[in-house]
Amino acid sequence: MPTNILMPALSPTMEKGNLAKWLKKEGDKVKSGAVIAEIETDKATMEYEAVDEGTIARIVVPEGTQDVAVNAVIAVMVAEGEDAKAATAAAPAAKAPEKKAEVKAETKPEAKTAPQASAPANAPAAKPAATDHGARVFASPLAKRLAKGANVDLSRVTGTGPHGRIIARDIDDAKMQKIRVGDIDIEYEVADYTDPWSDAEPETILFHHGFCRNMDFWRGWVPGLARNYRVLRFNSRGCGGTTVPVPGEPYHADQLVDDSLGLMDKLGIERAHWVGESSGGILGIVAALTHPERLHSLVLVNTPFKLPGAVMATYNVGEADHATAIEKYGVGGWCRKTLAYRLDLAKAPVEMQEWVIREMGKVANHVGIAHHLMAAGGDMTKRITEIKMPILIMFGENSPLSKKEQMNEMKALLPNAKLVMFEGYGHGINLLVPDRCVQEMRAFLSEQVAA
Repeated sequence: MPTNILMPALSPTMEKGNLAKWLKKEGDKVKSGAVIAEIETDKATMEYEAVDEGTIARIVVPEGTQDVAVNAVIAVMVAEGEDAKAATAAAPAAKAPEKKAEVKAETKPEAKTAPQASAPANAPAAKPAATDHGARVFASPLAKRLAKGANVDLSRVTGTGPHGRIIARDIDDAKMQKIRVGDIDIEYEVADYTDPWSDAEPETILFHHGFCRNMDFWRGWVPGLARNYRVLRFNSRGCGGTTVPVPGEPYHADQLVDDSLGLMDKLGIERAHWVGESSGGILGIVAALTHPERLHSLVLVNTPFKLPGAVMATYNVGEADHATAIEKYGVGGWCRKTLAYRLDLAKAPVEMQEWVIREMGKVANHVGIAHHLMAAGGDMTKRITEIKMPILIMFGENSPLSKKEQMNEMKALLPNAKLVMFEGYGHGINLLVPDRCVQEMRAFLSEQVAA
């Protein structure tokens, strides 16, 4: 029997929302847990995951349609073997997107705090999945797989999918924790799969993501490191579920470094290996210069020590400056126009490209503008020789930001640093080849122990 896909309620008070984008088209097969659409509210843009497996027989509500009522049919799915044509004939007629004058000019993507959602209005109140007396746990296959890998007890997870079903986002939420550091609440995750019977305290690896990214950009690194190290990932100020600063508030490198070290203090971590990607590496350099006693080592990935002038001009994408461009297109739209500078498009699958754009697009415009000003305003070559700790520099041979010539210049200034070039790759090696990055990092750390 065909299954109606309904407009979800993303909050307890939500009555209607905008269908921002379809990520699947008619005829596409989808698996449970796959993201099929983006739903927009006045607060945030959220991903909509499929609960069941099947084929999209008909899209009832076109993307771009605004004010779609909660529980309205937005698409029809059929299971394997079912007649897609019959389902299409039975489906409600599609409604053309409503057009509202000047909406585009006033609508700006706003960073969501924590990924929160609720079951549709006609679903029972969300509650932990029932497991008593062998009762079935209502969770999508993807959620079950993620829960197993993260050692999350499904019976303690609140389902926010249709009819209280546990979906992948719920597992991510269950793993995430928040802690107050200074004036913000930082969202973080610690992965530690070291031997529980060992008295030795594991060393900590701290991951700091780059411009308008989040901790998920490091996900592929965790399995290869958490067996021997305590791995700390977090969302920096204004990103992910961490507190978003008010427009006009200070946003500078020393402040972001203090956030990172403050998180370490709260978690009782004295020292860490700082791994930074892009501007997260620039912040690592600042931390190494200002608080060298807190770092064991520094690992820089895709990190430009200074941005080339030609790239800075390109980032304006035809506007007066980058701030005007971000305000006009939003962080996600601006990212799409400049994606080739932060990801090797020849090697990145389309799904990865779209994911990067969606994730970066969740950051508020004013945060993106402030972060870009912070990262673009410095030249780390002036003080880099003051750093005495071990440094690993990894970059793609064809990166337009971390250019080979600049990386070789840094190696000349840091004779004790280890330089690893990924031949044939551009920018974004942290996403494109995480396993190889981990291999290089583990070798680097082993060399420090041997020394």
